[in-house]
Amino acid sequence: MISKRLKEETTPHHNKAEEGNFNTEIRQGTLSVEQYALFLQRNYWLNRLVEEHYGTLSDEQKAELKEFDIQARIKSHLILEDLKKLDTTLSGNNMPYPDLAFEELVGAIYVTEGSSLGGHMIHKALQKNSELADKDAFSFLGFYGDKTGLYWKKFIEALEGYYAAHTEDEDKIIEGAKKAFDYFIDVTKATKLN
Repeated sequence: MISKRLKEETTPHHNKAEEGNFNTEIRQGTLSVEQYALFLQRNYWLNRLVEEHYGTLSDEQKAELKEFDIQARIKSHLILEDLKKLDTTLSGNNMPYPDLAFEELVGAIYVTEGSSLGGHMIHKALQKNSELADKDAFSFLGFYGDKTGLYWKKFIEALEGYYAAHTEDEDKIIEGAKKAFDYFIDVTKATKLN
């Protein structure tokens, strides 16, 4: 199962991606509006990485990814809506996107979809944060709502189905996930509060 290998081999990347991304503040309910805005911006750039690469695919390549239902999973526009509700604009990003081969894009999608799963838990925590609760800026984190688990399950089914037909792509899928995590880590390091 490719999903098991992805989880095992990207755990160090996942853990590093969480460092410096306000996990303590989220858990303790002390995340400020400014910290949340930065958290959202970092996630914007990660999601745009996948969305922009997907946009460059040929129709034939998009057809190969049909089961992933990528169009229904596009979320970066929701982050822009949330930032607007926070009276914040998107800051620039000087971090160039890593090159992703078609097969690597599948691994990068794993990262963005996994962040949606984690985002569901973060959403619940932030709704209890008195500084953020009244802002109603949770379009991104709450995108899948109560269906988050179902979306994840469907994603994993699509991933395993893709892998069954493309077992030769296994290492590239893993590498794509690592590249996405590393990109997010680099963006996190490069974007700090003033």
